[in-house]
Amino acid sequence: MASPLSSRVRSALSNLEAVRSMPEAQRIVEHWRHLTGGSTELDVNRRTLVACSAGSDSSGLVIALAAALHLSRAHAERPVIVVGHVQHDLRAEHLAANDAQRSRDLAENLGLPFISRRIQSAAMAGNSESNAR
Repeated sequence: MASPLSSRVRSALSNLEAVRSMPEAQRIVEHWRHLTGGSTELDVNRRTLVACSAGSDSSGLVIALAAALHLSRAHAERPVIVVGHVQHDLRAEHLAANDAQRSRDLAENLGLPFISRRIQSAAMAGNSESNAR
């Protein structure tokens, strides 16, 4: 059974406008804009796949970007942010499935598209953690 979203994530989801005004979120969005076309590109043209492990760092990134775009009508018509999750075989199956579900729940709660893939990286030649990334 999947774990519910953490209380901190639920709190952020309930008030994206407050997240949007946080200096940390503004810095994240500023860097995202710099990396995706600079100051001349419209946000609607910055289609971005955000890898989400369901941990605090990647969840925070998804929330900050969603907060920056949540009032945008263009974003509602053509989502700019897509949340992605890779479920690999380096963790116990129930833990990996829980991470995938929490990532999916986060995306759904934000109204963002979600994609996921399962990979078998433990048997690949080389460093299994690098292969999973």
